[in-house]
Amino acid sequence: MAQAAALPGAARLELVDGVIHLDPKPALFDAMLTGWVRQQQTRFLSEQGTIKPRVALVRRVADRDPLTGEALWSAPFELPEDYLERHVQLAYAGNVHVAQSRTVDTAHLVVDEVARRAGFYVGMSRGSERNTAYVVTEQARAADP
Repeated sequence: MAQAAALPGAARLELVDGVIHLDPKPALFDAMLTGWVRQQQTRFLSEQGTIKPRVALVRRVADRDPLTGEALWSAPFELPEDYLERHVQLAYAGNVHVAQSRTVDTAHLVVDEVARRAGFYVGMSRGSERNTAYVVTEQARAADP
């Protein structure tokens, strides 16, 4: 790794000269993030309201699958085949335009401020057993879980 004084951003405040890391990229990333957090703390920014949400956002963006580049929102997991056979039914997501003339057992519609009456009607009339609308009442911030 480069001399600590030559490292970018706040990493030079965290890493020590002469220490060899087995995997230097994560060490540099963590050092930069830790240094940034300390800088924000010296500015008396709110730990809960400002610093932690921003760190969470940076980690979400940085933690990506090396093969696909997709964000890793959770660790990969598998469901047992017998569970899938008993509890899961193959279905597809779409919008109200592709849902027209379809009938399904249950329909789930996400409604926000751009929804129109006609689209709402289509989405809420597709399910033969149940129709559920999920209404967005406020926009989530990027760092919210």
